[in-house]
Amino acid sequence: MRHARLVAWVLAVTLGTLLAGCGLITGIGRTPTAPSSATPLAVAPSRTAHKTPLRMSLPEPLQPVSHIAHAASPHLTVYAAPPDAPRPVPVYWFGSPAGNHVYITIDDGWAPSTRVLVYLERTHLPVTAFLIRNAMAEHLAYWKAFVAAGGVVEDHTVSHPDLVYQPYAQQVAQWQGERTAQAAWLGTTATLGRPPYGGLNETVEQAAAAAGLKGIVMWSASMGPHGLVTWNGRPVQAGDIILLHWDPGLYRELMTLLQILAQRHLTPAPLLSGLPVAGP
Repeated sequence: MRHARLVAWVLAVTLGTLLAGCGLITGIGRTPTAPSSATPLAVAPSRTAHKTPLRMSLPEPLQPVSHIAHAASPHLTVYAAPPDAPRPVPVYWFGSPAGNHVYITIDDGWAPSTRVLVYLERTHLPVTAFLIRNAMAEHLAYWKAFVAAGGVVEDHTVSHPDLVYQPYAQQVAQWQGERTAQAAWLGTTATLGRPPYGGLNETVEQAAAAAGLKGIVMWSASMGPHGLVTWNGRPVQAGDIILLHWDPGLYRELMTLLQILAQRHLTPAPLLSGLPVAGP
């Protein structure tokens, strides 16, 4: 019995890693607990989630790997926002499916790809990069060229901590620090944020609002070395927000993804065009 439990736990952790977002977080959309607390976990997220953002939760076997590890430690604290904190920003797991559109997002920024940049300059493929400020600073010339090629940069914090375990003021500073640096270095201002490791709760959403963000964007599909994984195990669909990473395999992964999208008659579109989010 003990051996069976160990095998089951290893399988759960492995699955979480294969569905990776930022290296450790699952890449599926979470099943809704809203608008009714009686909604069963098996109910699929609505494809109209871009109109009514849903607060999501994962079934136990698919909990983020980083949070599985954290759950074993009594020394980590989940912080609450102060009473005067602003209302939480909306959270989006899908964009509008209109026009058979999907939305390509790429996280982090530590390994910018020249081949990807050349491709974007040639094709003007709409891509949104959720960048870590420290990674942006290390490769600033690249990100200026990325923006010049039509790429959009959004907020992935200053140094990529799991915000859930940061005090509220530090959460605000992590969001705000990226926005300030981006405005100074690239001449653009982030409207949307994506929390590192997918760590999300109401305090993280309130901190995003306090930093000036208009929404938080998660994802419903992820593309990586093991292929394309969707939140429900079905083929990618219109409205999906697809997560990739700036890693050494990005160009190959992006080309494979574009082939899949073409076969499904899906068209990449700018992320902001598929979300009901006001400008900066």
